[in-house]
Amino acid sequence: MFKLNFVFALLATIFLLMASCTHKEDYVEPTSPQSDSACDPNIVYFVNDIQPLLNTSCSNIGCHDVITHADGVILTTYDKVMSTGEVKPGNPSGSELYEKIQEDKMPPSSPLSSSNKQLVYDWIKQGAKNNKCSSPCETNNVLYSKHIKPTIDSYCAYCHSGSSAGGGILITNYTELKAIAADGSLVGTIEHKSGFSPMPKGSAKLSDCKIKQINIWILDGMQNN
Repeated sequence: MFKLNFVFALLATIFLLMASCTHKEDYVEPTSPQSDSACDPNIVYFVNDIQPLLNTSCSNIGCHDVITHADGVILTTYDKVMSTGEVKPGNPSGSELYEKIQEDKMPPSSPLSSSNKQLVYDWIKQGAKNNKCSSPCETNNVLYSKHIKPTIDSYCAYCHSGSSAGGGILITNYTELKAIAADGSLVGTIEHKSGFSPMPKGSAKLSDCKIKQINIWILDGMQNN
């Protein structure tokens, strides 16, 4: 009887140990950008420099966006860039993302310029941080060419272009942008208002400065200046 009880006790212990070693997959919150400090010209910032570059060159529809994810690579968020781009902080040459860019394999149609390749290299060399910086927000004389178009090109056009444009909405030129600005949908989406699909899709909300500039541009008559 003693041996039987011992066996039962042993089996119970093993079962408990196995249960304690079972891990269920937990939801992981997207990594938030590190502290927003004044911009340092000697530092490359992911939010300010790298993500906009990837948005316009790599993560557009049909390439490395969430839907297509060519070769399993998604470059729309920091976490996806680090994991699917196999980025090794401090080691550009050992990072798949930089290797493909350096070899002109990505983007295949129009390789990055030497300065943009250097930007990616420096960012990885500096630790591939999820960082951002801020400069004084320009709110006087907001211009389409200087303030609005660069923001739209960096954060919106990659998803809203081509035959598979998100929601069937094209934002590739001034006329198309003006149309959604005039009907209120542009502000509704970037401000994440109720009833609107929050944009940029799958990415962090635009900075308060960029949202303010878009609002000013709209109030000033949405000029093509």
